[in-house]
Amino acid sequence: KAYFLLSSKVHPDKNANSVTSKKAFQVVLEAFERLASPEKFDDDDEQDDHAGTRKRRKTERFTRDNKGCRVTTICCPRCGDRWDTNSQGLEEAAYNFLMQGIKQYICGGCFLKFGCMTAKHSCPHCRKSFEYDPDDYHRKI
Repeated sequence: KAYFLLSSKVHPDKNANSVTSKKAFQVVLEAFERLASPEKFDDDDEQDDHAGTRKRRKTERFTRDNKGCRVTTICCPRCGDRWDTNSQGLEEAAYNFLMQGIKQYICGGCFLKFGCMTAKHSCPHCRKSFEYDPDDYHRKI
């Protein structure tokens, strides 16, 4: 929608074939093509990097998984029922969302809504309870 609106404003036929409208239309057209199919322009970006021009580099995607980490036992602060993604029918990422403080979940036993700061956490090794902070999520403790 934005492309069609912008291209209709800067189209050379609507602006008496001015030089600036031609250049503006070409820029809008190239931007639309790059957004529509970025894989066509990957090679061009690499060649431009070697030419010495400064362009914005693509950022690497950072994904986090639980490999090498111990999953802490999480319990409801009111009734003490164990919370896990399998018994609740939740997606695998639900544990990560809870531990980062992104989402809150409802206990299946007492219907209490709780998050990472209010839940009871216990160590997977010694089963002792501990205070949890969302900053601990990215550290392998």
